[in-house]
Amino acid sequence: MRAASIIREQVGINSLAEMKLQSANDHAASQARIAAERYANGCFMVSGLLTQGAPIYNPKNGRALARGVVVCDRFGNTGVLIPADFDRDGKENAVVGLPAFGNPPADGIDTKEVKF
Repeated sequence: MRAASIIREQVGINSLAEMKLQSANDHAASQARIAAERYANGCFMVSGLLTQGAPIYNPKNGRALARGVVVCDRFGNTGVLIPADFDRDGKENAVVGLPAFGNPPADGIDTKEVKF
């Protein structure tokens, strides 16, 4: 009787682990789809790695980009600039938020870039 209880408990643990793994896989696939759409629809390509919570500056004029701009990097990371007080000065600035991670665009594949 005790062995059957142990087996049932282990089956429950295994089922929970399998559900968590499936959920993680579904989330990763959803993130990859969002990132791919952002690349295809146009994004402001930054040099280096996107960092959540950091502002993005236009290299042409040094100004911070506005909220709502979709940003991406060459490593598969994308985001949307959202308002936040990243430097705690009481003013909201646009910083990288709403991240989605996917596969980097393949070499030779034309990605749309936002023009400023």
